[in-house]
Amino acid sequence: NVGTLSIAARVDVGSFDELEHERGIAHFTEHMAFDSAYGKNLRKRYGLWHALDTLRVQSNAYTSNRATVYELNSFTNDTRTIKAVFNLLKQQLFHTMPVQEHMDIEKGAVIGENRMRNDSASWLNTLNGCDFFGAASQVCAREPIGLDRTVSAFKVHDVQGFLNKWYHPSRVHLYVAGDVDGED
Repeated sequence: NVGTLSIAARVDVGSFDELEHERGIAHFTEHMAFDSAYGKNLRKRYGLWHALDTLRVQSNAYTSNRATVYELNSFTNDTRTIKAVFNLLKQQLFHTMPVQEHMDIEKGAVIGENRMRNDSASWLNTLNGCDFFGAASQVCAREPIGLDRTVSAFKVHDVQGFLNKWYHPSRVHLYVAGDVDGED
C-alpha cells in the first residue's frame, strides 16, 4: 500500500557551539550539506540536492542556536525509495565534501540571506527573542546566520573541521513519520 514518508535528522550543533571566528559556520555547513558528497553522481554542484529531487523528496533545513535540522518530506514509501533516501541522508550528514569553488558561490547566497532578514519574519522573531531574553543574552549575540565577515572567510578546512568535530552518529536524532511499517 503506497503512501508517503517524512524524515527529520537533528544534529546537536548550532550557533552556540561556534567559536568566534566560526560565527555562521553551522548554518553555512547546513547549506553545503546539500552540495557535494563522496558518492556516485554526488560530487557536482548541488549533487545531493539533485539526487533528492530525482526521488521527489521535498527537502529543506534550518539552523538554530542549538541544532541543525535536515527535513526530507513527502516521498513515496516503497522500499527502493526509502533505502535511497536513507543512503543520501547518510551521505549528507557524514560524507559532505566541501569544494572551495562551490563554497565561494554559496557564501553569496548566505550573505544575501542575511541581508534579506532585515525586514522579514525571521528578524521580527529575533527581536522578540531579544526582548524576552534581553539584549545581552546568547540568543541575541549568536544569531545562526553568522556575520558577513566570518562567512566570507570560510575555507574548505574550516567546514571540514566543523563536520569532523560535530557531525557524528551520536549527535544525530532521527525522526520518521508517515505510512511505514516498523519492519521497513
